[in-house]
Amino acid sequence: MTQKKIKELSAMIKKGLMFGLIMGFVVSLFDGLLMLVPNVSIPYAHIWFVLMFNLCFWMIFGSIIAIFLQLYFYYKKSIIQFESFYWACFFLIPFAFVYGFLGSLPLRDAPRISYAPFDNYASFLWVMVVFLFLFFFKKKVNKTKLRPISYLPEIVIIVSLFQFCFNLKNLIIWTKPFEELKLHLNNKFILALYGFGVLLILCVYLISFFKLDILNRKPRWALTGLVLTVVLLLNGLFLANQVNLTKNELRPIGVKNQVSPKVSNVILIVLDTVRANRLSVYAPLNTTKSLESFSKDAVVYENCIAPSSWTLPSHASLFTGLYPVEHGKQHSAHNREFLSRSDFTKFTTLADIFKDNNYHTVGIVSNATVVNSFTNLDKGFQVFDTLHGLAALNGLPFLPLYNHFVKLTNINAAYLSYYRPAEQINKIVFENLEESPFFMFINYMDAHRPYNPPRPFNGYFADQKFPQLFKIRQYLGCTFFECPDDEAVNLFKKSQYDGELAYLDHHLGEFFLELKRKDIYDSSLIIVTSDHGEFLGEHEFYGHTGNILLYNEVIKVPLIIKFPNNSNIGRDKKLITLSDVYSTILSVCDMPVPDYVSGKAFGQDVTPVVSELKTNKNGRQRTIYFGNYKYLEFEKKREAELYALKADVAEKNNLAGELPEVAALMKNRLEKWQQEHKPKYKIINSSKKEMPKEMLDGLKALGYIQ
Repeated sequence: MTQKKIKELSAMIKKGLMFGLIMGFVVSLFDGLLMLVPNVSIPYAHIWFVLMFNLCFWMIFGSIIAIFLQLYFYYKKSIIQFESFYWACFFLIPFAFVYGFLGSLPLRDAPRISYAPFDNYASFLWVMVVFLFLFFFKKKVNKTKLRPISYLPEIVIIVSLFQFCFNLKNLIIWTKPFEELKLHLNNKFILALYGFGVLLILCVYLISFFKLDILNRKPRWALTGLVLTVVLLLNGLFLANQVNLTKNELRPIGVKNQVSPKVSNVILIVLDTVRANRLSVYAPLNTTKSLESFSKDAVVYENCIAPSSWTLPSHASLFTGLYPVEHGKQHSAHNREFLSRSDFTKFTTLADIFKDNNYHTVGIVSNATVVNSFTNLDKGFQVFDTLHGLAALNGLPFLPLYNHFVKLTNINAAYLSYYRPAEQINKIVFENLEESPFFMFINYMDAHRPYNPPRPFNGYFADQKFPQLFKIRQYLGCTFFECPDDEAVNLFKKSQYDGELAYLDHHLGEFFLELKRKDIYDSSLIIVTSDHGEFLGEHEFYGHTGNILLYNEVIKVPLIIKFPNNSNIGRDKKLITLSDVYSTILSVCDMPVPDYVSGKAFGQDVTPVVSELKTNKNGRQRTIYFGNYKYLEFEKKREAELYALKADVAEKNNLAGELPEVAALMKNRLEKWQQEHKPKYKIINSSKKEMPKEMLDGLKALGYIQ
């Protein structure tokens, strides 16, 4: 290659890099508009990660296209007179195709929780209109489009068309000033809005094509203006996101308690979706070193049973001291009856009691989909921080390319979480540790599906040296790779679940250190538990939703209580349920327990423990524990089951037929329990208040409903 050809290639690559630079800034600006989505927590660093990724991706893309264009010029010397036009062909057409195709590609394991594209991909046709226009005005293009910055209007219009056409319905749903209008939306209205929007975008382009010549006359000023505009707007969008975060922040009313309470601070920690036998506190594993250290200062309850198998009924029991049948939040999320809301206002929650005793009550929640004001679980909290993670946006019809990059590389894996990860939750928690006395409820959700632990935790328990490559095989499917067998997939899922536990445990350790640094740890009552467990292939079940059965994997949960000044330590083998935690906390704090509460302080000595759930397939199912036995009864389609837990920990040998006397005794105990535990709630007509779209989307994203 001659020196002249090298210089020509170098010059063309510089033009390609400049095209990529412009594309990167424009795409980043439109990606930043997602910060306007309400109730989504977006870290400040995220906008710069997205910007740097887009710049790198499109600059590499531009340089590759430049090489092909130079080769084309090399063999077609006669077309140099239309060089600017061919820039449009070689840079803009591939850009439009790649951007449109990748942006519309659904993210694997992120169901389309929002609307599909309204125009059925007609946006690609509108983009072609732009190229046809450039073709018809080829001579003007060649005279006026002399530099890459001259194509800024085309790049903006291409991105605008894709974003507007794909995400139109979501733009309407998220627009708060039109709340009443949303209820009456119909396809005719949206079609009219769609047509008006596309026409407006194309008209703006026509005006810019004929009138906006400053881009060619002052390219440096134009490029500088683009960079400054994008940076300023991204910062402005971030500030708008922070301002619009929906928080229910009410400060304590009244005079502070002049008498020092017996327990200055109470911290209730729920590790969402954590089953007991995957923690090294309960099993010979190496998953949770920080919890092991914490347990040495506490009492470890070895037989804690969740009152149900999913978040809503378990949290309601934890906050009220009642069983699900009593407080009314008892149905499976797959059963839409759970939308009929019980009158939670008649029950006195833990937060109510502590607020009435002049404690500062704070709730910081990762599972914002279920633990929120709509389900009334914020009752009594003066500060209730409940926001979604960035993956709440993953169900959009058109996604930022950065999301696919994160999925493939596991870099910044927190950005794929529908919930806020432990690191972000801790940041909010640390900001709320100043005001004492306080009652603080913290919900961590990292162990929930889709099991996507960040580096290096994703490799701690995996058999594969490069666990991300295994995930890529699953991500891309069997088209390009040999499909892994079911056993390998199951083992990998377990390793990633354990990796999530290790990540969560690491940040629990950070939290405990912060308590010690602020001299809060020793004097505080700290409770660590979980709302339910998780099936990892046992009994041919996965997860904790749907038509599952109440085996131990999904309802036997950790419970570790550190009493003030470590006044009680050790291990306790008696049965205890999350309903008992309510009475236990109040007893330790010398506060009276309401008469109607079913939970017993420090567990059940002689009374049985029951877990319950209502599903479509099996109807109401209840599981009762008493002594060495566990009995499962189903309303329909399944015979009762009986297990001797000491000899059959895995619950594989159903003894209901072999020990009919024991089964009858357990059945009688369950019937007696049912007579003693009747509904204590009234139903609020769910039609009076429609479930928020963000909650419905969240339930779909987390796999609760279809």
